[in-house]
Amino acid sequence: MTELLLLVFPLPWIALWIGRKNRSTPIPDMGVFLGFFVLLYGWLPFLGIYLHRQGIGDILDTRYEFGGYTDDEVFSVGLAYFLFLLGFAFAYRMTRRYRVAVQTIRVPEKKEIRALGYGLAFVFLTDFVVRTVANVPVASSYIESYTVLRDLPLILQQLIATAERLQFTFFLALMVFSIARAPSTHRLWIVVVAVILAQSAAVGGSRSGAALCAVSYLLCYTILVRRIKPSTWVTMSLVGIALFLLAGQIRGGVSDTAAIAGLQSGEFTSVFINALDIIKRKQELGSFDVPLYTLDLARVIPQQLLWFDKLDPSVWYVSTFYPDFAKAGGGLAFGAIAESFVGFGVVEALVRGMLLGLVAAFVVNHLLRERVTPMRIVAYIWLFAMSYQSVRDTTFTLFGRYVFQVLPMAIYLHFMASRLRHKTYRNLRFVKSVPPEHSLAETSAT
Repeated sequence: MTELLLLVFPLPWIALWIGRKNRSTPIPDMGVFLGFFVLLYGWLPFLGIYLHRQGIGDILDTRYEFGGYTDDEVFSVGLAYFLFLLGFAFAYRMTRRYRVAVQTIRVPEKKEIRALGYGLAFVFLTDFVVRTVANVPVASSYIESYTVLRDLPLILQQLIATAERLQFTFFLALMVFSIARAPSTHRLWIVVVAVILAQSAAVGGSRSGAALCAVSYLLCYTILVRRIKPSTWVTMSLVGIALFLLAGQIRGGVSDTAAIAGLQSGEFTSVFINALDIIKRKQELGSFDVPLYTLDLARVIPQQLLWFDKLDPSVWYVSTFYPDFAKAGGGLAFGAIAESFVGFGVVEALVRGMLLGLVAAFVVNHLLRERVTPMRIVAYIWLFAMSYQSVRDTTFTLFGRYVFQVLPMAIYLHFMASRLRHKTYRNLRFVKSVPPEHSLAETSAT
């Protein structure tokens, strides 16, 4: 059964890839990307554990060594990932509209770009000022960047966290708006992204943050400058994943950098083992007293307004079952499949996948219309780049993240640059042939 599941696992994603019908639009399909991440977090570690049980390679996560997980438990987690992907692919494919191809985008005005520049400077300055006033020491390592904040008052932690997350949103918006107005500026942005990647590699910074910047630039390029071929996307994805895993191994002090180690260690394997560990813990405890089905909704309400402590699943998991590791500053992601096994297991995984597919299709149908605005492109790229969190964290984590990371920037931009005299639209597919100063169509702002 395990061999059969390994063989059929990629089929729902292959169906998503083949079934994408809006190939005339330069905008990549978010559903295909999200399904790809289910493969990375589910199929790859499932294959790695299978190979290990055949005597090939070693699982480097110590939880696996001491967990005593049975073949049935491993199969259950693999099946849950497959059903999650199957439910997502089915619901997304059935409800995603493919007939409407995005053709034009509104050309941003200079005052919008200036407002975004001011906003980015403000959130950087806010982060710096709060850290300085609170006397937060400079972190010497990636883990220490989290530990230096946890003893601060809650309001200061919230201010710093919000400012840090808004930095990426303003960065993304500034990149989209400037390239949408003048496509040639993409050359400047590739230098900026290269500096961010180099800085992350040199000082051991956040792999996720660097990867988000790189993916966002590539999406801006393929939407606003020149379309990237699907084969090129596949090649870049494989190289990027290999570098992501290698960076994690280096940061974790793992000396084995062979290809098989990418299947049996790192981010993807860790999240897969979270689900295995939850199964074992549930067998021991019977059930978990956690507000599972309201946690994503509660995330949009500040803690000060609630009469109970909000639950962060990853914090709850590591502090409950690995308190020494948590005190040392260590952390683990959680995962939508681990979330499912806190509840009803493989059946819940299928339902969660279907619900996520419906929500994703609704969002994409709303954002991708014949005429789009730069703000819609920002929202789409943000959701596209962050969609992996729906597998890595919790199923609907993007709801709370969007409320705090995108809506404030959108509201700010609306009030700072809302009075536009004219709206000029340009064809996305021929963006290089039409300079910003010459409009294909103009309509009154009213």
